[in-house]
Amino acid sequence: MVGAVITGENLTQVVALGAAVVVLAAVRHWAMHRIALRPRPVVSADVAAADDEVRRMASSAGISRPMITLAALAVYYLSLGVLIVMVAGAFGIVRSRHGRAFQAVRDDDVAAGMMGINVTAAKSRAFLVGAFYAGIAGGLFDVGASEMSALSIPSKLG
Repeated sequence: MVGAVITGENLTQVVALGAAVVVLAAVRHWAMHRIALRPRPVVSADVAAADDEVRRMASSAGISRPMITLAALAVYYLSLGVLIVMVAGAFGIVRSRHGRAFQAVRDDDVAAGMMGINVTAAKSRAFLVGAFYAGIAGGLFDVGASEMSALSIPSKLG
């Protein structure tokens, strides 16, 4: 019946078939949802035993629980404050005249140039903003690291 012309005679059959398909799909969706998301009880004794086992294995391997020092907490709050300021700055840039120029150059640099935007200057400003954000991130990494050396930077090369 694919490609058949719907007329007044078979319209009720098509509507009934469509309604049946919708109802069957809804029932199937409900059943699959119930099966996939059925609650599984978590036994607290199992969780406690697993936690004790992990602690025992860590202590036997010589791994101690890290202590949160005042300096580490200060670095955390400094990083959180810088994050908030940088996100607010990013939203400010996007909503500014320069942000609109960045978006115009991103979409079509030829059209942006025809609208009077200095494409080279906009690309230079975008590079400058990206380098500024990378510099701030590097500075926070330096503050967070206990010592900065070539060996303290993770590398995938070796």
